[in-house]
Amino acid sequence: AVLFFSGNREVLSKLFGGYGHGVLIFLHLAHCCLYLATMLIVIGITSGVWCAPEDDAQKLRAENWVYYDANMCHFGLPVEAEKEGQVRAVQREREDEKKRAQDGSNAHVADSPTSDKEGNTKKATASVFIEEESGREIPVKKMQVEFERRRRSNRCWSTLLAHCAGFAAITAGGSVQQAPPFNANALTALLPIFFICAFLAVVFLFSQKMRERVKADAKKAGRQGLRAKLVDEACTEAETDILALTISFLLVQVVRFALTGQLPNIEGLEEPVHFECTWILALKLIGIGAGFLVLVIVGEKVAACMKKEQKHEHGHGGAEGHGASEHEHEDRFEKRLEIVMQSLTMSCAWCLMWGLRWLWMSQGPKGPEGEGTVLGLTVEAIGARVLLAVTLSILAFVIIIQLDKIADADNSDSGTMLKLVTSLVAGISMLVGFTWEHSFDGAVESVAELNPSHPRTTKFFLGLGVMIVVLVPWRKFILKKAMELEELQVENEKNKVRAKARKQNPPMGSERADSSKPLLHSPPR
Repeated sequence: AVLFFSGNREVLSKLFGGYGHGVLIFLHLAHCCLYLATMLIVIGITSGVWCAPEDDAQKLRAENWVYYDANMCHFGLPVEAEKEGQVRAVQREREDEKKRAQDGSNAHVADSPTSDKEGNTKKATASVFIEEESGREIPVKKMQVEFERRRRSNRCWSTLLAHCAGFAAITAGGSVQQAPPFNANALTALLPIFFICAFLAVVFLFSQKMRERVKADAKKAGRQGLRAKLVDEACTEAETDILALTISFLLVQVVRFALTGQLPNIEGLEEPVHFECTWILALKLIGIGAGFLVLVIVGEKVAACMKKEQKHEHGHGGAEGHGASEHEHEDRFEKRLEIVMQSLTMSCAWCLMWGLRWLWMSQGPKGPEGEGTVLGLTVEAIGARVLLAVTLSILAFVIIIQLDKIADADNSDSGTMLKLVTSLVAGISMLVGFTWEHSFDGAVESVAELNPSHPRTTKFFLGLGVMIVVLVPWRKFILKKAMELEELQVENEKNKVRAKARKQNPPMGSERADSSKPLLHSPPR
């Protein structure tokens, strides 16, 4: 996404570089709106809201058996049509149908696993697939395969275009920060953040109104609104990513300005460096990043306490009389809280990345421009960027494994530890992603400089080529696996809640519910 956006920005700079500062800011804002409009159109088409055939709704609701063992390579893939007879639930349904056809009534199949007490057929949603050769049982689940495929496609395009829109908004906000009087000090440099957030809020309001209209049309036509739900889900996640990315980058720009007295350019670089870069300065920035992480942890705990209190109030009838309006208010609050938490997490990652770069610049003998060198490499060298990215990737891998063990060892019912570990992993992952992005960006610039006559055009096509090469395998394998595991985690959490509820409120026919009665009076099993 960054390389694709950088190439587009280079084309805009080539075409409109001679215009004034205000015109460039307007162009960057229009560039951001172009990504947002494209995202809405593409998501609408892939979801089936627009340009869909007449039988599209039926395809979307269709359910198929899929393999549901996360340890197997075909996890999430549909069971082949010719092998559906090996699903135990299908076998029972077919046996039940044969009995119904032979007897002509429902009386003798009332105790069938696929029927209720009245003999009505129950549709199983989970079962096992029995392999013919080994007899091994593989968990399977009935899912809306086409619906999930479109969700994955929407996530792909919304993530790509949302990040492009986020960096366009960063460029617009950075351009405002560079203009007087906002570049006077750190306090005035904060103001463009509010300006960009207000601009994005207005654009998102138009998008929200359009999505509400799609929902209303679906409701008016008597449809379930599955396609409208797909569009709303993808756009909501994208808007959160855009705001968090924009706020975090511009906020860290202000923090670095306050520490050094030099405002970084719109790419986040100090070129040339007008301050003495010491290891103390680098540790200060890293410490501020750790402070952002502490705020994330505190925020997660506060949010967990508030949700617990809300559930307690709802359980005692505190939500009576409010209905949908209160739920809508809670949804808005959760969305804003998610934006704040994600912004703080990204701010932590930006601080750590720039702090480590400053730490590199403060070490070893000084280079030709006064910057430090490690292993004879300045921090702007491609080798240094790759070395820093590889080192951080290894450290992140080790840390995430330990955090995963901590989360697995937590047996509490609140889920607070899991949320904290998830926030920490998100911050570490973003740090690794930002450092690799910086490496790729530098590599593309170096290759583009080999064509001195058209460096910006070369960078555009290189970014486009990298995006095309990376997008397909990422969508087909990495994103697919990530979304499947997210769904599996949500289902596991729901199962834990159900198990806890059954433990606290056992069925009336169980021994715990009738513990006051003698066991001899219990009905025979």
